[in-house]
Amino acid sequence: SSIKTKDNKQNEPDSVATKAKPYSNTKIHRVMIADKARTSTYRKAIFKHVKKDNIILDLGCGSGILSFFAVQKGCKKIYAIDSSNMIQLAEKTAQINSFDKNIQFIHSDLFDSQIPEKVDVLIHEQIGVYIWDENLFSKIRYAKENLLKPTGTILPSVIDFYLVPSCYKSEHEKSVEFWNAKLYGIDFSPFRKQALKENIIMLSKPIKIDIHDTDTFLSVSKNIHTVDLQCSNELPDKIETTFVSKRNDIIRGFVGFFTVKFDETLSFSTAPKKTNTHWGQMFLPLFEPKPVKKGEKIFFSFEPK
Repeated sequence: SSIKTKDNKQNEPDSVATKAKPYSNTKIHRVMIADKARTSTYRKAIFKHVKKDNIILDLGCGSGILSFFAVQKGCKKIYAIDSSNMIQLAEKTAQINSFDKNIQFIHSDLFDSQIPEKVDVLIHEQIGVYIWDENLFSKIRYAKENLLKPTGTILPSVIDFYLVPSCYKSEHEKSVEFWNAKLYGIDFSPFRKQALKENIIMLSKPIKIDIHDTDTFLSVSKNIHTVDLQCSNELPDKIETTFVSKRNDIIRGFVGFFTVKFDETLSFSTAPKKTNTHWGQMFLPLFEPKPVKKGEKIFFSFEPK
């Protein structure tokens, strides 16, 4: 990940306009606030770790809810930064709730932002569906180097990334398979070829999914990488691990999910369960599904960058 500065914006992989647009609609903010696992854990962490004399940076404040939690805790000052137009609604919301005396809203890209003092606590929710796909590392690195005190705290700081081989069949694979069989005695193979063309890109890149159980898992899940933002912002060049299949089946890809940790006792997970988070899970499909036998080793190699 590269850092964008005023003099070197072309090195940042995603422009402000590209990233701000999805967050310039109330729908995504409704989804995030309604995510109880996410929002309630952030609230507990802020109430636990933020002190009354703290100066806070809310990175990508969105609706402003994390800043509002910090005001409710009684912190000294909050700098809330966001590049989307939603920050205007966040500021109006702060005014009608009498939170505005404690919060300074900054409508700007992080890399162009200036605040008059270093902060004690950096609060962020820059975690994408694929963990680091919202420039998590470059943003945290920039904030640490330029805006956070050397003894400052990052909330959250640790993200554990889990993976497991799976027989999950994506909608894209289903759409191709549908045309395989003769439908009402009619050969629709031209449609299958077209469906393959339409889905070929989606069959070879990560897909966001929402599953509520582990029925498709072919082995025990593994924590294949831990990100500690307090200590480091670097990804390894390659992650490799081995799984052992627990049954005869077809491996169609790998399911990924993560756990976000604020400390040893406060965390939330995107693992499949009855109540999912808005992140869902990540599915890394195999372009060609393969049969696998019980006890067979499945080797996985991944280049995160």
